[in-house]
Amino acid sequence: MACCYIAAFCIGQLVKACQFLDVGDGIKYNEEKEESGIDMPSKPSSGKTETALSSPSSLVLSLGGLTCSACTQAVEDALAAVPGVSKVRVSLTLQQAVVISAENMALDNELMLSTVRDIGYEAQAGPRSPQKMIEHLQYRESTDRLGSTFSHLGRCATILQVLSLLIYLTPGRFAPFRGLRWCLHMASMAVMVYVQCSPVAWIHKHGWSWLRGGRLNMNTLTSLSMSLATLLPLLDWLVTGRLNSSSYYPMATGLGLVVVAGKYVDSLSRRSAAQDLVRVYKPILDADSITLYPGMERVPASYLRKGDRIVVEPHTTIPCDCYVLEGSSLIGQAIVTGESLPARKTTGDFLLGGTRNLSSRLVCAVQREKSDSFYTKLVQSAVESSSTSSNDHEFIDTITRHFVAVAMGLSFFAPYYSLYPLIGKDPLYQIVHEWIAHTITILTCACPCAISLAIPSAVVAAIVTACGQGIIITGGINTLEKLEKSKTVVFDKTGTLTHAKLDVEDLDLVPEWEMDKDMIWEYVCTTESQAIDDHPIARAILGAGLRELGVGWAERQGLRNSRNVASDPGKGVKGEVQLEKQPWRHIAIGSHRYFREMDITGIPESIPNGTGGRIVVLLAIDGKYAGSLFIADAIKEDAPDVVKQLMQDGFQCGMLTGDTRESAERVSQQLRLPIIQSGALPDEKQRHIQSLQDSDNIVTMVGDGLNDAPSLAAAGVGIGLQKDSTSATAGGAVVIVNTRLGSLIDLYKIARMTMNQVRFNLYWILAYNVFTLSLAMKLISPFNISLTPSLAALLMSISSVFLTMQSFWLRKRLENITIPPDN
Repeated sequence: MACCYIAAFCIGQLVKACQFLDVGDGIKYNEEKEESGIDMPSKPSSGKTETALSSPSSLVLSLGGLTCSACTQAVEDALAAVPGVSKVRVSLTLQQAVVISAENMALDNELMLSTVRDIGYEAQAGPRSPQKMIEHLQYRESTDRLGSTFSHLGRCATILQVLSLLIYLTPGRFAPFRGLRWCLHMASMAVMVYVQCSPVAWIHKHGWSWLRGGRLNMNTLTSLSMSLATLLPLLDWLVTGRLNSSSYYPMATGLGLVVVAGKYVDSLSRRSAAQDLVRVYKPILDADSITLYPGMERVPASYLRKGDRIVVEPHTTIPCDCYVLEGSSLIGQAIVTGESLPARKTTGDFLLGGTRNLSSRLVCAVQREKSDSFYTKLVQSAVESSSTSSNDHEFIDTITRHFVAVAMGLSFFAPYYSLYPLIGKDPLYQIVHEWIAHTITILTCACPCAISLAIPSAVVAAIVTACGQGIIITGGINTLEKLEKSKTVVFDKTGTLTHAKLDVEDLDLVPEWEMDKDMIWEYVCTTESQAIDDHPIARAILGAGLRELGVGWAERQGLRNSRNVASDPGKGVKGEVQLEKQPWRHIAIGSHRYFREMDITGIPESIPNGTGGRIVVLLAIDGKYAGSLFIADAIKEDAPDVVKQLMQDGFQCGMLTGDTRESAERVSQQLRLPIIQSGALPDEKQRHIQSLQDSDNIVTMVGDGLNDAPSLAAAGVGIGLQKDSTSATAGGAVVIVNTRLGSLIDLYKIARMTMNQVRFNLYWILAYNVFTLSLAMKLISPFNISLTPSLAALLMSISSVFLTMQSFWLRKRLENITIPPDN
């Protein structure tokens, strides 16, 4: 059994190196924060949790005890079999399941919990708190357990090795030594049985949970091999006699030592790989309380609702999506946009939750509460990226489902072919002994854990690398696959090919309203504040109005009212507004086409489009034309290079916009980009995307604003560009939250490299298992190498660690192709 301890020593040195480099146990968040002691009733909640958007028709379960893809598949199958369940998604990394009901039926929480618990896994209703999630992502519980088990096994293995040596040196021919030899055998047997009943009992428990309705998993193979290794010395002791038996006692313990050491190294490497997810969760903890304005009461961030005014102090995390009412400050946006340099924000600018105020005090108005903020959705996308779906990669799921059963079958029947010729020639016990050792080897070298790492390890590396550059990828492997296959790219114009931050250059009013410019701005801002999620033009108009009105906007907040505000995506917004004690007025803001549909009177026959292709937005009060807003719409500096690069790479590119023909042609000429249609409404854009897309042609749609949501959802891959916005672009599988259109090129490179890595991982798993199982079954014997149980355990551990290390290497390569954006 020397190879067991040589293998364990090698892995032990790797464990020490990982422990030396690992700082996860020392990471603690918010230690300097004191409890605020806040105890006040919350405002009526919208029913959304802090970290997961739950409803009666969906349920989040926090799980425990999942060790490999076979476990996640067992949970998915069990939950999917419950009547009324439509979809199930399980994350092995986060130990979390999301259950969605069919036809919006209410789910029975207790039934879901009992379903998971009945198959041997832990389950609790609701998501873990951010602090608990951080602790889980650092693998503290599992790493501590594995470290304790490894140390305990090391001591027991040392004792067994000493006892085995004493048995070997103690002669059995002399009567005085027979009693001593018998005592040494009994002590060895006691230690061996103790190891199986105490330090590694959790492996046996999880391995045989399938008897309660679960599924065969990696621990099943490990438990069975250690059980057979324990049976071997007992059988030898019974057959050859208590004094003449050989010392096989260290085999089971040494085997467990190698397997646990491999799991320990794998856990440490996974913890390091999860640090990016920890970084994503941390701002949620930082923004746990905030000060209301002007009362200066300190309240939990969950208390905030839309319209509340808050004070954001320097060096604090912004708790939710909001816009600045007073002050100017530098904002660190690296956690969201990947931009290394802070951005200056002033009155009228928008702030995303999770970003950090670096310099000065700000007074802001809440646009979206914390549970519905963009940052919370970003966290959810990180959760989804590490999840698997029962509909994704059915071939891999089928392999995982049957792999353990096939390995067990091979381990019991494969030795028959090599040992059958020996029957009748060698002693029966020797044949049985060889059969058990052969079976242990086959069980130990099989590695289903690698199957569970093949896809998630590569996908998570891509997700976190892209996130660091301001590219949020949802949908996991499916999105990356479609990006790799896509060869058609359709662009929206405003905010996509042109700058996301538009500038209102002029407000031209009719003579009737020229003397009431401030009042007009107040009407406009009150209406647009309800529609800033719909289009970048709405955000530009509100921002310009807030800068024009200054502190007066915040001071008169209680003196204005609005009702019946309705946004028509792609056209405009309308509603009723009352200022102080004045009568209610009907306000409409939108395009020339929108005004004609509403029968607005007084519209000039010819409204100038402005030099340089400025956008014109019309304003009406009580059904009469009141003026026009002129908005600059400059092409992004990197747009020509991006379009040119895509065309050189073989992509078919086109522009689909709701703007006027003149504005679209100006952009088309500068970029040499064909126009698919100008003046297109959202439903027209959707029909164009559907007509371009078929089974062999996956279309990528790039846009921003709610008006692009139907076309983004209809495309094979919808990419939403978002900058200083207050909500994620609806319908998009990818959201780019920085100013670089060039991130699109990086995104395609990330998709190609990640899919290449996934294919390599799958080929590695296939080659490893074919080679080692053939070696274990003695179908091949290169250089007369004989695979022993300890060497098989070492190879199995190396396989899992190798795939984890591949994700680190992939991340390094991905980081080399992405250039951090500069402001």
